[in-house]
Amino acid sequence: MSWHVLTGQPAAPARLGRLGPVTAAQALPLAALAAAGVTGRVTVIIPAATLDQPGQPGSADGTGIRAAVLRAARRAATRAEQAAAADEAAGGCAHTTATPAYRPATRIREPVEARDQTCRQPYCRQAAWRTDLDHTTPWHKGAPTCPCNIGGQRFV
Repeated sequence: MSWHVLTGQPAAPARLGRLGPVTAAQALPLAALAAAGVTGRVTVIIPAATLDQPGQPGSADGTGIRAAVLRAARRAATRAEQAAAADEAAGGCAHTTATPAYRPATRIREPVEARDQTCRQPYCRQAAWRTDLDHTTPWHKGAPTCPCNIGGQRFV
């Protein structure tokens, strides 16, 4: 869902997995349930400029779903900036989150799912978090398990 839906200013409807659009009135209780750990997950898309603005809805008192989303988004933005700086210094991917293991750890899986949004296969609209993360260049041929070499694919 967009930040506008979460803050009660819907410019467009939220999207519920494979079911499609839902109203803000339907989306907000689902977001609260996800924050409480009752339901699966909710992806909130926040404009980068929003993270730098003080006085965002829910941020004044530091409690509630909006404040929790802002705190998590600010932490993620800081990590992304650090990774981008390392990548730039390395002249490409610095492999700062790479692992020698075949299966990607959470620190790799979650950013790849957020980056890809859906399966990389043509015409497949499966959510990235429901796909198998697979290596672009095979792991057994020495390729790293790193976000630069991982993508979501739905195998049937």
